[in-house]
Amino acid sequence: MGECKARWRVERRDEKREEALLRDFGVQLRWLREQRRMTLEEAEVRSGVSTSSLSAYERGEGNPTLRTVMLLAE
Repeated sequence: MGECKARWRVERRDEKREEALLRDFGVQLRWLREQRRMTLEEAEVRSGVSTSSLSAYERGEGNPTLRTVMLLAE
């Protein structure tokens, strides 16, 4: 029983870390887009990532793939 609780705590800690990383990624993504004075629509055309996905990422929702992150970094 103790091992199960310990595993749950580790998994929960990992979930919280992932949530924080996604939230930080979203804050940075929005900041960079706004610094470039781009709308979500302009960012979509430039990156090929849909406005709904971009908006979700900026809110810290969704889970972008490495390929998506690379597209956004260009």
